[in-house]
Amino acid sequence: MNFAWLFFFLNKKMFCEYIKKCIFVQQTNILIVEKLKTIKVSSNQIRETKAFKALSKIQQKLTLNRSARIAIENGVNVSTNIGFVAWDKKTQARFVTRSIVEELIQTSL
Repeated sequence: MNFAWLFFFLNKKMFCEYIKKCIFVQQTNILIVEKLKTIKVSSNQIRETKAFKALSKIQQKLTLNRSARIAIENGVNVSTNIGFVAWDKKTQARFVTRSIVEELIQTSL
């Protein structure tokens, strides 16, 4: 054990304050995690959007690929937390992804 830590823990008052701060930090982290729950987006939900139906068959197949579905799901989760406009500015997502995410948010899944 480091001598600085030993000196720190010898003082009971400082130790109690340290424990209180740790408990507070853990509680706030739990609140943040509860607030930022992930939303699962299925391929059926993507198929039901107007933006998806307006695509050609090839574009529809590309949109239902795993990587595209993950991008759409991440877009929905991030944009519900920070806002659609902020997400759009930061990611510069493809037009198809952007329109599907926007429609999924508006219909609130």
